[in-house]
Amino acid sequence: METWDVYNARGEKTGRVQEEGQPLREGEFRLCGSLWLLNTKGELLIQQRAQCKSRAPGKWSVTGGGALAGETGLQACLRETREELGLAFEPEQLSLLLKSVGEGLIFEDYIVRCDLPAQAMTLQEQEVSQVQWASPQEIRALADEGEFIYQESELQKVLDYAKESLRERPPAQKGQQGAGG
Repeated sequence: METWDVYNARGEKTGRVQEEGQPLREGEFRLCGSLWLLNTKGELLIQQRAQCKSRAPGKWSVTGGGALAGETGLQACLRETREELGLAFEPEQLSLLLKSVGEGLIFEDYIVRCDLPAQAMTLQEQEVSQVQWASPQEIRALADEGEFIYQESELQKVLDYAKESLRERPPAQKGQQGAGG
């Protein structure tokens, strides 16, 4: 059975370890790590949750999950990306994009530049049914339709970052390939 560290609202470990399936107490939080992959076209990789998932089956989301006991948010997102997509990144390749507090959860969202085609990824069938690169506008449309699950208060920050990346680094000319992960 999986266990995770329990945190307070300031992001500090309380010293308690919680077993999966057990409810948190009032004022307690679980740490989660997510990884946004951003390509040189300004698109973000999104994944559709497997139909067998108990929470939000078939909905679109970002790669990530809960940190296990002893893990940091960064370690959790690296592990989840390896498990769910078959992709391995080094910690220094990732940048912290957001840290936020939601309902019983502390989110650490990281970002990495990556230009791999979606077909090059090895999906964990129990977690992910498919992946695709999507523009910020496409992700916003999915969210507005209730098909993309993510903390709404933070989603626009991620989408704005992706749009801004195009101004900083214009898309590659036809025939050029961007550097991968």
